[in-house]
Amino acid sequence: MAAVQCDAIRFNQLRAVLFDKDGTLADVRSFLRELGDRRAKAVDHHVPGTGEFLRRALGISPSNVDMQGALAVASRFENEVSAATLIAAQGYGWSDALAIARNAFAEVDDVLDPKAAHTHPFSDVQPCLERLRAAGLKVGIVSADSPKFVTEFVGHYRLQALCPVALGSTPDCLKPDPQLLWKACGRLGVRSEEVIVVGDASSDVLLARQGRCAGVVIVRRDAALQDVDFGADACIDTLDQLVAIAEVNKS
Repeated sequence: MAAVQCDAIRFNQLRAVLFDKDGTLADVRSFLRELGDRRAKAVDHHVPGTGEFLRRALGISPSNVDMQGALAVASRFENEVSAATLIAAQGYGWSDALAIARNAFAEVDDVLDPKAAHTHPFSDVQPCLERLRAAGLKVGIVSADSPKFVTEFVGHYRLQALCPVALGSTPDCLKPDPQLLWKACGRLGVRSEEVIVVGDASSDVLLARQGRCAGVVIVRRDAALQDVDFGADACIDTLDQLVAIAEVNKS
């Protein structure tokens, strides 16, 4: 077993650390701005008058991307539902509205593919993962992003050896559903009580609490979050502050 120290807070008797992806491991701010703008334009092309409302719903403004907004935190499916709701408000039936939203999003995917090339890891990610693995901790990803993009990110940046388990959300299992976390734990061969979650949003705290984890750490990369902790056990500014300590108790 191992411990993880975050300044004055220490988590003992750990076997694994599960990370959020976007905003925690992957720098997505610029990508999200372009993604949100393109999605809004694509939807507006199909249903005029919906684009600006969709931008607001996604958390995109002319000067900022809300890193706690729907585009940054919610799953793809949830964002499709948001777009479909705006389309339905224009008089479309629900099935048609959802189909239009999905088709519009897919059109944008074709332009921005592959996503991973636009969302590189923060500079502190690989050193952190290496420290954790060196201390004997297993590492995984549990993300609101789709499984395709999570797998693509890990493969594109050759993180498979450091992070062998990487799960995304599906319509029937959306983060922060603890089933997603327990699935990751099962694949890593650990119990949730032996795991901490590291993320950047309230959904990460909820995931850890509902999943009965040993703790949760928030990485406050966004300056707007410097006074926000979401009820996490510890807050850090960079992953450099996540210190792994090997073999607290052998078992």
